[in-house]
Amino acid sequence: MKLEQTADGSYTLYVPELDEHYHSVKGALTESQHIFIEMGLKHSPVSEPHILEIGLGTGLNAFLTLLSAEETRRKVHYTGIERYPLAEETLKQLDYPRLIGKQHEEDYYAIHRAPWNTETEVSPWFTLHKIEDDFTRLFNPEEGSRPAVPLYDIIYFDAFAPEKQPEMWEQSLFDTLYKV
Repeated sequence: MKLEQTADGSYTLYVPELDEHYHSVKGALTESQHIFIEMGLKHSPVSEPHILEIGLGTGLNAFLTLLSAEETRRKVHYTGIERYPLAEETLKQLDYPRLIGKQHEEDYYAIHRAPWNTETEVSPWFTLHKIEDDFTRLFNPEEGSRPAVPLYDIIYFDAFAPEKQPEMWEQSLFDTLYKV
């Protein structure tokens, strides 16, 4: 993986094997804030939303959700599924707290240091459940497996593009996501 600066000054990761970026090259921070927070979280009328993120990746969406939850004092239950967790050194290179505010640095790293496969209260307003697994296996209707968590109010589907990971974009998986 290669670190690349985006147009808004934030960083993303480039995966040469897939010829794909984790975030928009026009702005990693701008993209996450607009798509997931402004058009997702803030549009939900649910007072205490349960969010499922497919592709926890850099943790930027979870971080921005945590900050929004604290700012609005709105309790959020967040589940993130990630097959390939990033190394702490890579996360430090992304340096998202520098752009958002160094006072939130511990919040960002708390997300990544939280244990896998267990629910963790990161703050009074943000509970995190990270699942280290393959989304396509967890949500495969043929396997009949489902995460043992509540139904979700919001889904952050943050997978790579269909031409890069077609297995993530099968209709049966979206049918199952719709049900949860």
